[in-house]
Amino acid sequence: MIIVPGKILFYGQYAVLEKGFSAFSFAVLDKKKKGLVASFKYGKPRIISKQFGLDFEPKKFDVLVSFPYIFTKNYLESIGRWEKDVEIKLSNSPMFGSKTSKSGLGSSAAATVAIVKTLFKAQGLEPSDQLEIINKISQYSYIAFSKKLGSGYDIATAAYSSSIEYKRFDPTFINLEKIFDKKYFLSVLKKKWPGMQIKPFSVSNFSDILFFNILGGFTSTISNIQAIFKVKEQEPSFYFELLKKQNKAEKKAIFYLKEKNYLSVREYTHQARHYLNLLSLKAKKISPSFDEIESPKLTALIDKAEKIQGVIAGRPPGAGGKDGIAFLVEKNFSDSNKIIKIASSLGLKLKEINLHLL
Repeated sequence: MIIVPGKILFYGQYAVLEKGFSAFSFAVLDKKKKGLVASFKYGKPRIISKQFGLDFEPKKFDVLVSFPYIFTKNYLESIGRWEKDVEIKLSNSPMFGSKTSKSGLGSSAAATVAIVKTLFKAQGLEPSDQLEIINKISQYSYIAFSKKLGSGYDIATAAYSSSIEYKRFDPTFINLEKIFDKKYFLSVLKKKWPGMQIKPFSVSNFSDILFFNILGGFTSTISNIQAIFKVKEQEPSFYFELLKKQNKAEKKAIFYLKEKNYLSVREYTHQARHYLNLLSLKAKKISPSFDEIESPKLTALIDKAEKIQGVIAGRPPGAGGKDGIAFLVEKNFSDSNKIIKIASSLGLKLKEINLHLL
């Protein structure tokens, strides 16, 4: 059985899209320590998921999970390690939400990585010994599926099954026009991906993370990114200066988190939020339909929640907006209901997704 985690991008929002900037992504499972679960048996090639109504032979590039199956098979055949066809069954933790209402914890990335890891396992290769190549195949598969060059932090978090410091690969390295060329695919796997850095870390012995979906809220990540990139196009110096200041503060926040200096974590998280909110204001001015990364209600919620004993720092993760809110907390924190009540007093309805931090 293969278990793949979800992710929460707590530090590095938007900066992760640019070369050379660090992002800090926290790997999470549910409270039963399950995430995307994959099992296999030998037989006809097949992918089955009752939750998503899948039961098909992955012989062409159509459904998301067919991409990692085909690419992984191509790679393993190229090194003489494909011996038997494999049937894979996928099961999603409730933490990822449903087919029609996702939580934002990275179910697509987890599913992609689960297929790759399971096929390695089925052919006698221990996935934990193959993390670099598994990450590359997973990244490549998702790029081929989505037809775009995202940052890849979600795939990397799932591949390494760990919280990570991540720097993206140079997007010019991948040629989308050749993405389905088998020889090109195999050649890309042999190369070092320029710019990509992945450093696993763990703070789970002494801290934890809370995540809440904001009910009735929705923010389009793609639309928000497009609006942020308009700032980059129109005022590049302003854009990169804010990202540099944000990233500097976030690196200090992680440093102090590892040192258990929670007051400093909060101080530098506040700084990072400030710089990102300045970028948000500029994006809103240029693109009026842009969802603020951190609305006044969320700011008020964070300010009040941080007064609760054991709450270290809070912020909207990922692209921000109306989807969710996350809090770093001390280990064994048990007052999440207080946060929900504060949110309710501000007109926000939260649903907690109980998580286990890796």
